[in-house]
Amino acid sequence: MNQKGFSIIELIISVSVIAIISTITIIGFRGAGRESVLKDQSRVLKTGIEQARGMSLAATMVEKEGEQVDKYFIDIKEDGYVILKGSDREKRYTFQDNVIVTDGTDIRIAFEPPYLKVHFWREDNGRWEEIEDDQVEIEVNFSVDEIDPVKVTVNRAGLVIME
Repeated sequence: MNQKGFSIIELIISVSVIAIISTITIIGFRGAGRESVLKDQSRVLKTGIEQARGMSLAATMVEKEGEQVDKYFIDIKEDGYVILKGSDREKRYTFQDNVIVTDGTDIRIAFEPPYLKVHFWREDNGRWEEIEDDQVEIEVNFSVDEIDPVKVTVNRAGLVIME
């Protein structure tokens, strides 16, 4: 028998294979998109820390109402960060797309000009206590459907590393 064309079984199998491959590809792209958002928001945090460090390096002692403002701070909260010059707020950033700090919240990093002395503090019951560690690690992740977190590490030299 010499038939031209495909049988219904061959068509069903071909369409099923294409559907399975498409589903796997779409799921892969969706996961990559979430990873991209997480890395992007972590880069924003890293840039904020580097900006506070840069402001400190560029600063001289600033006089404010008779007292010396001698530190630039970045306060890291669950939903974002605040850059402070002395007690004045310079910049506030809130993370987007359900991104939060999952480990390393309530951390304050201070950069003291002119030689960039770095201090770490942790807020405990409304009081700031200095941390003697050589570095602080901040983990950034999603508030729902967590994936592998991105770590932002700051050491005593002021170097910021994103992993």
